[in-house]
Amino acid sequence: MTNTETKSSPVTHVSNSNKFDFWLFLHYCYKYWYLFIISLVCAYAIGKAYIRYAQPVYAVNAMVLIKDAGSYSAKSSGQFMEGLGMFKMSYNLYNEIEIIKSYSLIYKAVKTLDFEVSYFVSGTIKTGEIYHSSPIKVVLDTNATPQLRGVSFYIYYLTDTTYKLVRKKPSSSNPLLFWESSSSILREYLGVYGKPLKTEEFSLTVYPTVFFTDLKNSQGEFYFIINDLYAVASNYASRLAVAQQSKYSSLISLSVSGGMIEKEINFLNALTDSYIQYGLDEKNEITVNTIRFIDDQLAKTTDSLKNSANQLEQFRDKENLVIVEGNSEKAYEELDELEKRKAEIQIQRKYYQYLYDYISQNQNLKKVVAPSAVGISDILLNQLVSELYTLQSEQTSLAFSAKEKNHTFTVLDIKIKNTRETLVENLSNLIKTSDIYLKDNQERLQKIYNLLYKLPKSQRYLAGLQRQYNVNEKIYNMLLEKKTEAGIAKASNVSDNKIINQSTLGGKIYPNDALVNKNAILYGILIPFFIVILITYFNSKIVSKGMITRKTDIPIIGTLGHFEGESMVPVLEFPKSSFSESMRAMRLNLQYLASHTPKKVIGVTSTISGEGKTFFALNLSLSLMHSGAKVVLIGADLRRPRLSSMLNLPYDKGISTYIIGKHSLDDIIQKRFIAQLDIIPGGPVPPNPSELIEDAKFSNMIIELKKRYDFVVIDTSPVGLVADYLLIVKYTDINLFMLRHDYTKAGMVDDLEVFRRENAISALYLVYNDVEQNLVRMGTGYKYGYGYGTGKGYNYGHSGYYATSNDSRKSRLGWALSLFKRKDKLDD
Repeated sequence: MTNTETKSSPVTHVSNSNKFDFWLFLHYCYKYWYLFIISLVCAYAIGKAYIRYAQPVYAVNAMVLIKDAGSYSAKSSGQFMEGLGMFKMSYNLYNEIEIIKSYSLIYKAVKTLDFEVSYFVSGTIKTGEIYHSSPIKVVLDTNATPQLRGVSFYIYYLTDTTYKLVRKKPSSSNPLLFWESSSSILREYLGVYGKPLKTEEFSLTVYPTVFFTDLKNSQGEFYFIINDLYAVASNYASRLAVAQQSKYSSLISLSVSGGMIEKEINFLNALTDSYIQYGLDEKNEITVNTIRFIDDQLAKTTDSLKNSANQLEQFRDKENLVIVEGNSEKAYEELDELEKRKAEIQIQRKYYQYLYDYISQNQNLKKVVAPSAVGISDILLNQLVSELYTLQSEQTSLAFSAKEKNHTFTVLDIKIKNTRETLVENLSNLIKTSDIYLKDNQERLQKIYNLLYKLPKSQRYLAGLQRQYNVNEKIYNMLLEKKTEAGIAKASNVSDNKIINQSTLGGKIYPNDALVNKNAILYGILIPFFIVILITYFNSKIVSKGMITRKTDIPIIGTLGHFEGESMVPVLEFPKSSFSESMRAMRLNLQYLASHTPKKVIGVTSTISGEGKTFFALNLSLSLMHSGAKVVLIGADLRRPRLSSMLNLPYDKGISTYIIGKHSLDDIIQKRFIAQLDIIPGGPVPPNPSELIEDAKFSNMIIELKKRYDFVVIDTSPVGLVADYLLIVKYTDINLFMLRHDYTKAGMVDDLEVFRRENAISALYLVYNDVEQNLVRMGTGYKYGYGYGTGKGYNYGHSGYYATSNDSRKSRLGWALSLFKRKDKLDD
């Protein structure tokens, strides 16, 4: 025997296109409809669980009015109040917003609240904070250092008077845990309610509250955390939102979000109170500084007044003298006026020097005493001090909102510098002028002294004591009057800002129940949707008839649906089944196609094993036999004689033994093995199957069988694996190529076109099998198919191949379950 070369190699899949197929996508949506139901149910359940167990977050709102009339001033009657009125502060609404959001103001508000200790209760699923319903109250020892903070202290009930305190490892899941402690050692402490518990790490006292029974009877665990107030303030600063209520108003809205409604309300109330107090303190600071200055002067004047009074009284008692009226009375009156004027000039000069030194040190005028508080009415000085104060106030307000020095800040710096230089020069001139006035006053006083020196010594000394007393008394009365005016000004001051709305609950902002439910439904649809898209996009197998027709014009002669069963020959055992009807329809198609040929040789092959060609060839042969034709089935797959294993045929004789001359043709024909069907098995597996098929005896066998039978059906090796079928195709009148649903690679159809053209194969037809029931649509209206299962020991690398025994017996429940589970491994 010789080995002849063939023209072409077997069909090999070389490429695959992943172009998206919309109709295939719809098919998979239908196929995996249960994924949508499961995903929706799971997503909805997860959403409900999330709503149930998620820590809710509520919004708390407040509103403050900024009285922005361009400026504000402290107004009252009298010269002193006019002095206070010179400080005019322009308010910028945005600066006020930044002041409210400032860390210093928030920290001041937090310090007024009981936020240093937080209490929690941990349940089976979630942990929640408790504010005013804690079963215990922890009081910290303010003198103790260090005080361990940011660590969870679990408290356990022992008796009505004792407890156990357990310090556990830090956990970042704690809502107010701002940093991790370096210690990871577990420690236990025993304590008595109401008595201090002191350790090297902390010092505190635990008191029971009216909710103490909760600790005694609760199934959960109670614990507390000692907070760092700086961290608490930072946390609130990050959650606080402050904004202008509307474009054309000076209303500011404040909002803070958190899980504890009462706690957030208390914080926002404390913050607004602190802000109002901040504005009031700013207004009162000038008055407070003035009162402090007057108090210092009063203390000195009081001592001088007491000394003068004592000296005057002692001298009168000793000398028994009074001031004698006469020509000297006018001189004494003039002397009093000059002494009074000298005292006023000295006070003014002291203020000039005080203000000169203060400004020379580049200090802010925030704490300076008003000029009018010491009786200074110089217009230019008041104007310069007022202007400098205003500029420095604007710079301070801008510092709250400016992250860095911008252009406005630089311009203010320049204005402040120029105004400061002008003010220093003006003060220098006023000091020189005051020195001139003092010198002139002293010269006039000296003249009066010379005149009075001519009076008797005792009378002259008495007049001096009386004059000194009168001067101190006038200064004392003037200072008392100024202090009274300052006190009235401070008492009459009110904040320019006003709380319009106290903190109120704005509603729950998290979780948003409607949004969670909406997203649950959305994700419940999108997740399986994208899964199906991925399945569709990366699909490389034939899953629809349209995929075949779009790739090739080779006719599809029949479609076989998927059914489960145990029979290998349903055409015989279940002749009224839908599968048998489909085979009869296919038989009629074949008879019509080959009506011009008296003897028909039908070749059955596939791309790879497992596509059902052997099972199909067997049942096709039986169907042809039922039409009255004489049929022989040849198992020409000499490499893996699947037909023999399926039907338990003897392996000792067959085509291979016939070709080598061991048996005759009649010896290898299994007469009427199934009903009237004759079968020729492959025989023992030879070492050279292709050479045997090329042998002339194989050709003679086909010629002889065509004489004896109406139909010769040849089951061959897969064409995609070996070239055996190319050696047989010259004997066949009709070539049937098997394509299995969701098994055969889609690229094989493209290669099949190449295979047909290169080998000039005519009368090539496709059989699309193992199709899902809902996809089977045939012109005859029948729905039919076959299934594969394990059984009867038939194994060809896959499980067994069976037809449905009775489709009508399937219950609706069984049909539904079959959608979730099907046997997918097919055999030949």
